[in-house]
Amino acid sequence: MLTGLPDRQYFATHLENALRRQASGTAVPLYHIRLDALSLISAGLGRAVSDKLLVLTAQRLKAVFAAEDAMVARFDGDEFAVFVANKPDSPDIVTDRHMGVVEASILAAQLPGALEMGEIVVTHRPVVDLATNSAVRSELILRWDHQEHGVIPHDRCVEFTEQTGFSSMLLTATCRELRATPDVPLSVNLTRRQSTDMELVSSALRSWDLNQVSHERLWLGMPLDLLSDANGEAADAHQVLADLGIEFIGLGFTGSLRDLACLERFSLRAVRISAALTNTTLRVANLVHQTGALLIVDGITAEEQADRWRHAGADLGQGPLWGPHGTQAFRLD
Repeated sequence: MLTGLPDRQYFATHLENALRRQASGTAVPLYHIRLDALSLISAGLGRAVSDKLLVLTAQRLKAVFAAEDAMVARFDGDEFAVFVANKPDSPDIVTDRHMGVVEASILAAQLPGALEMGEIVVTHRPVVDLATNSAVRSELILRWDHQEHGVIPHDRCVEFTEQTGFSSMLLTATCRELRATPDVPLSVNLTRRQSTDMELVSSALRSWDLNQVSHERLWLGMPLDLLSDANGEAADAHQVLADLGIEFIGLGFTGSLRDLACLERFSLRAVRISAALTNTTLRVANLVHQTGALLIVDGITAEEQADRWRHAGADLGQGPLWGPHGTQAFRLD
């Protein structure tokens, strides 16, 4: 039994017994729940993914009603039911968190079709020199112009590509852009999974070599906490690519001693810090510059915030102040 829940017949029998025991005129809360587009998820991502979603739904329903005298059952396919005995009200089970699991799976299943229709594009997100307020390089990010949900930002797009086996497409697009825009320095950030995937690194190397691109203009972002494990796969991937002349940005910099040690060990070109970390701005900039690296501030929303980081010694900035979703969109082929 996939979910470990009772079936429709068992549920109906116990519901009848509960109704007979219930005081006259007292209602029994009863829920009928259906997972929309489960067949779409199964067709787009495979049976194993849709089965995992069913199991996860069953687990969450049982957790929500764990403190109640309740029965959770699975009917046919994508249908669930719950009744709560001896209580006139019950928890609100349809929360954003629960529905978000289903919605994310549906969007992931739609991704291959969205690629074919040209709804997912790569855009140039400006990296701005804070001293001159001019763009000096571009970070490549994904943007999905969804007909129903509007603009789906880069982080969600990356999440869906990793679920559907398209995780290398941004690196492939980076290769194309290196050739198409020879005068524009580019940056692209590796996900946590990509940073520890040597096969993906090998695939990128084959792609870049095949297209005879110059690597020197490319900065790759990699999470600092993964790099800090000097004997880990992320460190190995960094070494292979650094030997080709590719320079790295340390992502998620906080100014901790561990981050600074990692910065010195790997001779990173830059580190990126969140604009929300404002309490030690001057100290952080000085420490970064002592290692010879640049400090990039991400998430700048207003000119006043840019001024504060500029005066603190930060070198480069990114964020909604210069456009939330990037510019110069081009389709993925």
